[in-house]
Amino acid sequence: MFSLEAYKELITIIASTMDNNSIEVRSGTVRLAYSGRGMYGATCLGISLDSYDMDTFRHEVLEELTHKLKGFPEDDDRYLLLKKFKEQLKHPSRDSMGMGMIEYFEQLKVPAEYQEELTELVKKYIFED
Repeated sequence: MFSLEAYKELITIIASTMDNNSIEVRSGTVRLAYSGRGMYGATCLGISLDSYDMDTFRHEVLEELTHKLKGFPEDDDRYLLLKKFKEQLKHPSRDSMGMGMIEYFEQLKVPAEYQEELTELVKKYIFED
């Protein structure tokens, strides 16, 4: 299991990219406990966007991950989680959500004990101006 600090680093990258003023994402969110098709109630990290090009978002997050990975030693917990997410970001699972979609990452399970604090972190970036 990865540390809370590692998850904070990852969620900050995702949420701050969604909040980037040049992107205009206001209808998307980070889901810390998404259960996709065929997961039978198991949950994982998911990113849903309604009015944004997911490919562009993914590209921007990949750039930021590449930059951040250079700042951590390879045995650091944050490095290991960011590297795992970077690999999964290239081939996410997807579900349609009406007008939008969600991409989810079945190998990235966010521990229940971290979810409340991480939810507050998401709100800081996505909902505050």
